[in-house]
Amino acid sequence: MSIRAHRAGLAVTLAVASACALIMSRSPARADFTGCDVLEVAVWTRVGSRIHVLCSQAVLGNVRFFAISASDPDASRIQSLATSALVAKKQLNIMYDPNPANNPPSCLAADCRLLEAAFLR
Repeated sequence: MSIRAHRAGLAVTLAVASACALIMSRSPARADFTGCDVLEVAVWTRVGSRIHVLCSQAVLGNVRFFAISASDPDASRIQSLATSALVAKKQLNIMYDPNPANNPPSCLAADCRLLEAAFLR
C-alpha cells in the first residue's frame, strides 16, 4: 500500500470518527419519554433564550416544563409541533434528558428538563 493510499484511508477514518462524535454529542446519555397534555408553549428571547412546553402532568416528581435553547436548529420545529398539539388538544410525546446538568438556559433543575425530541400521533 502506498503512503498516499494509507493517508487517504486514515483521513476517511478520522472523518467518520469525527462525524460520529458530533452526532453522539447531541444525544443524551439516557433519554426518557413522556406523554404531555400541553398547557402552554412559550418563547423566551431575552431571559434564557429558550422555547418551553408546559405539560399538565409531572414527571420525575415536579418536572412539568420541557425546554430547548432558542438557538438550537430544531427549536422552530419543536415550537410548531407543540403549538399544534396545544391547538388540536392532542397529546405531545416528548423525549427528554433526565439529567438537569444538560438543561438549556433558565430551565430550572427543580421543574424543567432538556427537550430532545417531540412527536404527534
